[in-house]
Amino acid sequence: MEHNKIPDEAVREWLKIENEGLINEEIQIGDNPVEWLCHDIYDNEQWMLHLEDEREARLFEITEIEGTEVEQALKIILKEFDDVVSRGTHDIGNCQTIEHAIRLMDETPVVRKQGYHLLREHKWIEEQVQIMLQNGVIEESSSPYVFNVVVVGKKDGIGEGIDRLCINYAPLNKCIISDRYSLPNINEMLSSFWGSKWFTVIDLALAYWQIQLRKKDRPKTAFLIRNEQYQFKVMPFGLNNVLATFQRLMNKVLR
Repeated sequence: MEHNKIPDEAVREWLKIENEGLINEEIQIGDNPVEWLCHDIYDNEQWMLHLEDEREARLFEITEIEGTEVEQALKIILKEFDDVVSRGTHDIGNCQTIEHAIRLMDETPVVRKQGYHLLREHKWIEEQVQIMLQNGVIEESSSPYVFNVVVVGKKDGIGEGIDRLCINYAPLNKCIISDRYSLPNINEMLSSFWGSKWFTVIDLALAYWQIQLRKKDRPKTAFLIRNEQYQFKVMPFGLNNVLATFQRLMNKVLR
């Protein structure tokens, strides 16, 4: 596909490929072709729903690979790149290309009192902390900084069980100097897909935890659980600037 087409032409060419036929010239694409491609406006059109059904059928053909040549080819690929394929939740490796730094406007330690948790939550928190400790995610701490552990329930809306262990870094985030590293523009990213029919996705397991946290900044991430204090050795979730650090890493790796 040519890259010098105007947006409307690019959208029409993409639709022609998907629909394998000519597109009704009376269709008004609108001011935002990306929004149009996302079907935010025209999902009620019957022919667009037909395209959605066709895509789902193709996706089914791709994902239902058991006992096929695709399955065998996939096994060969996974075996060849076994050293970079995660086998478990905390099998995340460690990247030496870049490290995350926490730069503060004020170095005065931020302290928050330990929050209230139910007995069953305390037990679950301690289990998660031990897993993180065994996998080199955290280490014991005697830091003057202290933040609260937050238990986030499952996203199913039922409220059953416990899903994630989070740290409330909101007080620390107010003191962090912003990293102005440029992040991708989502509209530009979506526009680059015009004319494409096949996409490949690589999902990093616990991506932020694959990045080292600068050693002198580790005490700034300290958190309390019942009778114990720990701090992160890797870049934690919930901090300001972690997205910029991760994007900087991706740009270096994929350059």
